[in-house]
Amino acid sequence: MTLQLITHRNQVRNLQRRFEAAVKSLCSTRFKAKLGSQGGNVRLPIHYSPEHKAYAGFMHADGRFWNAFGIGEASPNAALSIVTEINFPFEGVNRRVAGAFASEPSGAVHVLHSGKIGGGKAGIGKHLFQESFRGKWVTAKDEKSASEYALVGSLESPRFPLQLIEFVREVDRIKSLKPNGGQTRLGSKVGLFIPESTKRTPFRVSRSTEAGADHAIVVNALAGGAERLGWHVANNRQIDLLLTKPRSDARAILVEVKSDNDRQSIYTGVGQLMLHSSALRHRGRRLLVLPDGIDRNLRQTIGSLGIELVTYGWAKGNPRPKFREFPGLLNEK
Repeated sequence: MTLQLITHRNQVRNLQRRFEAAVKSLCSTRFKAKLGSQGGNVRLPIHYSPEHKAYAGFMHADGRFWNAFGIGEASPNAALSIVTEINFPFEGVNRRVAGAFASEPSGAVHVLHSGKIGGGKAGIGKHLFQESFRGKWVTAKDEKSASEYALVGSLESPRFPLQLIEFVREVDRIKSLKPNGGQTRLGSKVGLFIPESTKRTPFRVSRSTEAGADHAIVVNALAGGAERLGWHVANNRQIDLLLTKPRSDARAILVEVKSDNDRQSIYTGVGQLMLHSSALRHRGRRLLVLPDGIDRNLRQTIGSLGIELVTYGWAKGNPRPKFREFPGLLNEK
């Protein structure tokens, strides 16, 4: 089952209001400042979150809702740069506009992005985004065709504002990468290579679509924790994380993250780890990351396969995941 793009003018306008309200709920500071990129800038109200070091600006322009986002300190006197835009056409489908709203049969609405990003330099674009994005992909259709989109977040989730900020941070991270270096460079460290023609299957709509919107939050929280412990972090479209320690005897660690602990997600995660680890030049470790709720027997079964398990939960009032066995499992073995 695929998501359905929302294209009716009144629906899009109402969803844009919800989208703006969600962003503003996270931003405690408002002021006017110049926001722009190499193509120019505009002075408009800026909504800023000192806690998350993120800011946003909204306006209507050229038949679309223009929603621009940036990362870093912000003040009225600063010239603020745009990391990414998540724009929505007033109505219909406009492939030149990267953002979209889409719904599933239950009525739940999700925010999507085509992956079309600009960076002002060669190699920064949709291909780099597709190969490097740590979040989930979904399929959405209109009356004529279906396309693949990056899942920004679920408007139904209480964590949507954080999902959105995490997406902006993810775009910022991708723009900092060296174009054409991601996949083969990841593989050359440990003897792992997966042809670029291999594509990750888009995430299908199910009861876990909302949970899937948390995927990038969990992956990036793990990546940040690993980097603080001195691990080199890499990923590509097939692998959530590959952890290595340069100039160390520590074995490489393959990490697969699932946002749901249903049986299908677990089977898929186990299969991915077994397949990808078989391509390692040196025997590596395998880490499966799942939400809380894994029973003792299943833990033992996963462990018997040579896979280490990390579980996580969401504490009330805390938008960040809380890991049970991490970072202890990253101790060198």
